[in-house]
Amino acid sequence: MSQATHLQQLFPGGDFAWAFRMRKADPAQFFRPQDKTDCLMQQRAGILDQHPERHLCHCHDHQSHLKGLRDALVEWQVDTGDATDLESLARHIETDFVLLDQATQSLKAAAVCFPSSWDPAEWPGAYIQDIHAVVPRLNVSIGAMITKFLTELKPGKAFQRANWSFTRSAKLNYHPALERPILDDSIRLEEIHLRIEHQLFTAIEDTVIMGIRIEPIALLDLAGEQRLWANLIQILDTMPDEVARYKSLHLGKDTLIRLMRAACESE
Repeated sequence: MSQATHLQQLFPGGDFAWAFRMRKADPAQFFRPQDKTDCLMQQRAGILDQHPERHLCHCHDHQSHLKGLRDALVEWQVDTGDATDLESLARHIETDFVLLDQATQSLKAAAVCFPSSWDPAEWPGAYIQDIHAVVPRLNVSIGAMITKFLTELKPGKAFQRANWSFTRSAKLNYHPALERPILDDSIRLEEIHLRIEHQLFTAIEDTVIMGIRIEPIALLDLAGEQRLWANLIQILDTMPDEVARYKSLHLGKDTLIRLMRAACESE
C-alpha cells in the first residue's frame, strides 16, 4: 500500500471523529527489522541506556506474557538473541510493544522507547478503559468497540490501525519528560510533521500483543495531495477544543489551519 493510499484511508474526509479502523496485518512483517541503517536500534539503545525507568514498565506477574511475545517473535523469525527479560528484548527488536492480559484487559508490561506524549511508567496494571479515560470523548465514541475487539481477538489473527498527531519536529521520542516544543502561533509549516503511530494487535494464549511503530512525515511533503490536504484542514477545523488540548494543538491549531489554507491558495 502506498503512503498516499494509506493516508487517504486514515483521513477519508468529514469532520473530526475518533475512528476505529482496523485492517488485516502480517505480524512477522511488522516486527521484523525494517531499518537498514541501524539508526533505529542505536536510538533505542541510547534511550534505554539513559532512562530505562521512563520507557519500561511491568507488573510482578508479567513473565508469562513476556514469554508469549518471545515465543511469537521466534515463530515470526524475528531475532531475539538470548533475551529473556523485558529490557533485553526491547534492545533486540525495532518495535515498541505493550502486553495486555486478555481476560482483564490490563497492562502487564510495556517497552515503549518512542512514546507519543505519554509516560509508560505510569500505567503498569492499569485497565485499557482507564488508560483511555484521559483521551477526551474516546471511551464514549469507540470504547465499547475496543473492548469487544480485544476480548474477541483470536490467536493467529492480526490487525493494524493508526493514530495520528502533529508535532514540531521529526523526533521519534516524545516522552513528556523531554518537554518537546509544542505547536503555538509561532510555527512555520516547514517545522510541522504528521506523526503516524502504526499499531498492530495480535493474540497468543492469554496475551494481547500490541506492536507500535512511529512514522513522522513532513507536512509540506503532503501539500501536493489536494484532497488529503483539504481533509486534514477540515479535521483540524472541526476538532473539539478539549481534543486539541489533549493533542497539544490548542495553541497552534488556528495558525496551522491558516498556514495550510494559504499554502493551498498559493498552488
